[in-house]
Amino acid sequence: MNYKIWLKIFFLFLKKENIKIKFCFNMENKDRLESIYRDRNPSYFISHAFIWTRTKEGHDFWKDKDKKWKIIIKKVKYYTKKYGWNR
Repeated sequence: MNYKIWLKIFFLFLKKENIKIKFCFNMENKDRLESIYRDRNPSYFISHAFIWTRTKEGHDFWKDKDKKWKIIIKKVKYYTKKYGWNR
């Protein structure tokens, strides 16, 4: 699955969790957002975005969101494989 699809899914996740603004605010370099995600596995979208302990929300908050995101990734990969959506 290409990175643009993963980005759409990711931003839907951020919206659903009501953390899109918090996430974007914590990005240290917003200009590199696309390049970061184009070259990375989607499971790193939250864990490599910024240093969690340097945020107002803290490490535990982002750790929880990262776990939820990784569950979404597994589900998307499962259904993509099961139904052949990546063709």
